[in-house]
Amino acid sequence: MLICFLCASNDLSTVDAFGRMQTNETFLASPRSAPFVLPRRNKSQYKSKNDYHHVLPDLYKNNDVHFFIRWMKDYYKSTGCYNLECPGFVPASGAALVPGQAVAPPSTYDRDDRYITISLHADPNTGDWVLYRDDLHKPSFLGHFPKELCPKLYGIAPGVGWIGFVYYQDRDQGGPAMGSGHFPEEGQRKAAYFKNIKLFDSKANVYDPSALARLVSAPRCYKVSEVLHARKDGYMFYYGGPASCMG
Repeated sequence: MLICFLCASNDLSTVDAFGRMQTNETFLASPRSAPFVLPRRNKSQYKSKNDYHHVLPDLYKNNDVHFFIRWMKDYYKSTGCYNLECPGFVPASGAALVPGQAVAPPSTYDRDDRYITISLHADPNTGDWVLYRDDLHKPSFLGHFPKELCPKLYGIAPGVGWIGFVYYQDRDQGGPAMGSGHFPEEGQRKAAYFKNIKLFDSKANVYDPSALARLVSAPRCYKVSEVLHARKDGYMFYYGGPASCMG
């Protein structure tokens, strides 16, 4: 099940990381997700570079929130991998955040608001896709995807999405929580969010998003707010829903 906003370009945004962990290891989920997805719509030519937060016990043997990356160019058939398990993403020396690293401390419901700001865009000089962490005292270079990984994604992506998703291991038992496990109408410090959403053009100039398309695959279980604009947080939206919904 997923909820997302889609548009065309490359992106920067701030996302929270809630700390109410799932303890049931029978499902895979990213209930604290922070994906930046750059897909082609034709599945036979699907190419993407993603950076996320997720909870994935089968991979990490724990229920912590982890920052991860994944790339592919044939719709999950034979290419790509998580984190640094295969050649692809090139991490920066001394990076402030490494693929697979746990993100801590997490947010707590109606109390501490923890977040991270990530940007991904094509370097206009090299053509590589560069990844930055932008919530520190200055932008911190995390690494890059070489342009050779997806040569047709040169300079600008045909689409980008800000997505929350969960995976149902057993539909008879209902789904896991998404986000904080609370609906978006609860708002600040209670619902998960993306904020400070920006886009990059092919010259790495930053601009505000427009014409975002909202998609919700299980609206009875999970919801997403309208795109809001706040003086401090810029363009943003809330999303999520509780566990055990039979969607």
